[in-house]
Amino acid sequence: MAFEEIIFKRAGKRDLKFSGSLVAEKTGGGKKYQLYETEGGNSIAWDACVNEELEETAVRVAQIQLTEPIPAGQIGIFDFFGWNELAKELYAAVGIDPYETVE
Repeated sequence: MAFEEIIFKRAGKRDLKFSGSLVAEKTGGGKKYQLYETEGGNSIAWDACVNEELEETAVRVAQIQLTEPIPAGQIGIFDFFGWNELAKELYAAVGIDPYETVE
């Protein structure tokens, strides 16, 4: 996997800089989700929501945890992206089971 320096600008807080690679990306319904892996093995989540009527784009980015249990003070992947259909497609793309199985 090839890593490159990536910088995400964040309003009201320090910008996020890491050496990483895009692992998965899903787009649909005015939303775009991206998941990165850093050279150090961490995960970075990025999402954008476009409101065409207001001509605005809301962007969030954070370091997240892919697996449970989530350590105190950390954000889990499900907390960040939620459970909409686009998020479920992203989870499946990175091998996270998007189903709750009942026997």
